[in-house]
Amino acid sequence: MKKLITACLLTVLPGIVFATAQVGEILVYKGSTNEIYTTPLESFFSEETPRPDFPMPNTACWRGYIGVWQIESNTLYLASLHEVDTDRANWLGNKIPLDKIFPQQKLPIPASWFSGILVLPHGELVNYVHMGFGSTYSNYTLFEVNKGQAGKVKELTTEQYDEFRDRQFSAFKKTEEYKKLIEKMNQDGYAPEGHDDFLRNFITQYTSKFLVE
Repeated sequence: MKKLITACLLTVLPGIVFATAQVGEILVYKGSTNEIYTTPLESFFSEETPRPDFPMPNTACWRGYIGVWQIESNTLYLASLHEVDTDRANWLGNKIPLDKIFPQQKLPIPASWFSGILVLPHGELVNYVHMGFGSTYSNYTLFEVNKGQAGKVKELTTEQYDEFRDRQFSAFKKTEEYKKLIEKMNQDGYAPEGHDDFLRNFITQYTSKFLVE
């Protein structure tokens, strides 16, 4: 659980510091290529597997890389990892060799380390938010992934996605993970009065499965 909380903090909290909308990862699914508001690679890193020092050429991609993912036969794979190229329309730069992160593994690599919710926004931009993955779109596809295996899928409109986040956050508040996360945010000096609003807005990045139907 410590690993999940740390990954979540790395995913979202730096976005507050930079106050910049972030470039998403790329997901290839059923023949379509889409941007996703989830960073599955971050949860791979730990004390045993330190995070490499990826260069950050632009605050629009604080993590310093863009991963290309695919779902095939209900399995999430890492297909390639790229440098951030601010001169390209899609931000994809040169490929980053993965041998130091995944030695002796061939691409695509099954994302067996990842359990979480993949958020795929699509359709029209409804509201632009200049912070993290805060912008909203007219439609969403959510994938519940457990150790790299894609299971339940939700197709939601903006209104349904907003309602889902409300109910998901209400369920999350009853967990020990919520208490630990609040404690961590307090230790890091974030204003307590804003904790719940912030977590509710980014709840899909702080929960690893659908807590409500």
